[in-house]
Amino acid sequence: MQDTTANYFKKIISPLGAAAVAALLALPSLAQAEEFVIPLGDLGGRPVIEVSLGDHGLYRMVLDTGAPGVIIGQDIGEKLGLTVIDQITISSPGGGGIQAMVYRGEPVSFGGYSINPERITGMDFSGLKQKSQQRSKPPEEGQPQEGHGPRHDTGLGEFPSGIIGFWVLKEGVVSIDYGADTLTIAPDAALDPAAPGVVELRFSKDFPFPEFEMTVGGFPVVAHVDTGSGGVFMMPTDWLEKLPLKSEAKVIGQAMLADGPREVWGAQLDGEVIIAGYVIQDPYITFMDGLPGVNVGSGFFQGGGFRIDRENDLIEIIRGEDEAA
Repeated sequence: MQDTTANYFKKIISPLGAAAVAALLALPSLAQAEEFVIPLGDLGGRPVIEVSLGDHGLYRMVLDTGAPGVIIGQDIGEKLGLTVIDQITISSPGGGGIQAMVYRGEPVSFGGYSINPERITGMDFSGLKQKSQQRSKPPEEGQPQEGHGPRHDTGLGEFPSGIIGFWVLKEGVVSIDYGADTLTIAPDAALDPAAPGVVELRFSKDFPFPEFEMTVGGFPVVAHVDTGSGGVFMMPTDWLEKLPLKSEAKVIGQAMLADGPREVWGAQLDGEVIIAGYVIQDPYITFMDGLPGVNVGSGFFQGGGFRIDRENDLIEIIRGEDEAA
């Protein structure tokens, strides 16, 4: 009599024993989620990706851990005929704000990966475009240039078409590798909380983005990674009177915010910054009035990067040119 499918598998598996069966069951599934590796461009040390909106694009957009949601230029929203559903005011740290349109969401795709935001914000970037063309005061001798070094450029123009808020990427582990110029999204991955360089993310009602603990000049602070900054460290000007500095802080340039330019101060710390086990001696720090928190900019990573596990609230810091303490 012909064996049934069930009897056939019993004949094959039974002689193997429980251990072999367990090993078979432990084999990786062919249905595992794909890992997405997306090339990064550069805008003054800030990571840039090429994005499609629905069936339209490509658009060059900054990937910013200090921005909420998806933001595009209003001229793009009007050109694509996106549906306006609201009007809001976008504020700047310690300043005013500008009016912005809210469009009904469109699929946003990059490198084979897609998100479907419920809404997209439209900003008038024309003023920022004009101000970005103005030259800032040159860095003084010994002051590091903004950014962490050149990377390839997408070649789609100097000013971005918009901003992708990093926190819209919620699956698995999301990584930025400045050395390899890549954004990687691994939906099935997770970080090991006991691994070197891994620290917990924390949330507070007073700050909109996840933060982690670090020390600056002996002071414990909480900070967040700000890929929208090409510098190393930026702190509120309140800290100018608290931190040990090697010399008096001076105005070194301007930051372009939503409501206009803001003065940026700079000084060299007389002490250490310790972050995720890394020790940086006497770094140059910038300061801005009204900044709501401490920013660790793209320039900190020195060709390394970071990995964020949203589901377990962990971040792995990887500094390329230093060894962890």
